[in-house]
Amino acid sequence: MSKKPNDNGIEGGFVFLPWKVLNSEAYKNLSGSAAKMLPYFLGKLRGKQLSNWKEPRRYLETFTFSYPEAERYGCTRKTFSRVIEELEDAGFIKCVEHGGLRGKGKGYNKYLLSRDWEKPPKLAPVPKKIKKQDIINVQTQKLRNELEASKDIRMSFFDQLEGR
Repeated sequence: MSKKPNDNGIEGGFVFLPWKVLNSEAYKNLSGSAAKMLPYFLGKLRGKQLSNWKEPRRYLETFTFSYPEAERYGCTRKTFSRVIEELEDAGFIKCVEHGGLRGKGKGYNKYLLSRDWEKPPKLAPVPKKIKKQDIINVQTQKLRNELEASKDIRMSFFDQLEGR
């Protein structure tokens, strides 16, 4: 396939996106902008070995993705900032080095691809099973407390009558 740039300066070729990614909960929960930009992040790694999703080296190679580059792909700076955060939270990329002004102007952010998207989302702890007997015990205790409270009220009422 030719590497001749298109009219917009983007090189030809394609990005392989497996069904496993497309059907993952992490991908389904991405916003439209993040889902649209993910292939551009994936396409940053070139070469036969690095295009293989099972190749461990794929997840050790760092790459840069600049804001001006994202703008060439039709993504505004504000949107690209949210896309980066969303792709990191979803587990598709990791920022390993910050560039730009915060990095003393020495370069762009550096990223790694991540397989954290494959991990199941963290769920809230499952509450212990509530047994019918536990409910009865709680209700019984409430009734006992109410009964004790009403005894105290009656006793104080009668104490007041006797005191007269």
